[in-house]
Amino acid sequence: MSQKKEVQEENYRRLDQLENLVEAHTRTERHLAQYSNIATKEQQEHAKAVQRKREKQIENIENIVVTGRHNNEYDE
Repeated sequence: MSQKKEVQEENYRRLDQLENLVEAHTRTERHLAQYSNIATKEQQEHAKAVQRKREKQIENIENIVVTGRHNNEYDE
């Protein structure tokens, strides 16, 4: 497989991952808004921490696709 084809395949996988992360982020935001009255403080804080991690992952994938550079700081 050519290097160009490999990069293309990697970017397709990254875009799928990006889509999944954005969908999960959106669902969690909606749930936080809808169920904040019944969730415990700890559950809300955990959800917010997960959201921050997703936001970093989204930013990293966008950066990789646009610039081709990977930032390991977001891999957690």
